[in-house]
Amino acid sequence: MRYALFFATILLAPTCSYACSCIGPNPVCSEYWRSPVVFRGKVVERTLLSHTETTVRNLDGSTSTIHSPGFYRVRFSVLEAFRGELQEEITILTNEQSSACGFPFEEAGEYVVFAFSKEGSGELWTSKCSLTHKLQAGKEDADLTWMRALRSAPGGATIYGRLAPVQGLEESNLPVTVQRPRAGSP
Repeated sequence: MRYALFFATILLAPTCSYACSCIGPNPVCSEYWRSPVVFRGKVVERTLLSHTETTVRNLDGSTSTIHSPGFYRVRFSVLEAFRGELQEEITILTNEQSSACGFPFEEAGEYVVFAFSKEGSGELWTSKCSLTHKLQAGKEDADLTWMRALRSAPGGATIYGRLAPVQGLEESNLPVTVQRPRAGSP
């Protein structure tokens, strides 16, 4: 009996445990192109959506209830859009718990939000692992400066460096031209 409960616990543990582990931080130029929606906005409303409970049958015939953490639905007034459709308001979801990578939005706070679509649901999410961050009043933000400058940046770029030698060829210092997509295109 003890072994059955032990194995049931091990089998259910991955579905009921959440841990946040972020790789990064990534630079804004990387995160910008990876995020389908990027904007500067002010929190209008933050609503906690309740926890979900799932009842499962254990191997011994008894039942257990699994409690999943909730999440916040955060409605923003969009002040400036950098990627995605231009909208006056946008709703973003984030996990309730920071241990599940939830971002701690505050009412009336102003933020730069990097959002993504979770598992093709069409809903936009963000987390503390993205470059989403609160703006400090009166301070210039480097990410905003970069994204604003991108709008007027000319297309294309030249990258200089050493090309790795291919067997039979010598190294070269030739310039390589790389075309960069225009701002706003995926």
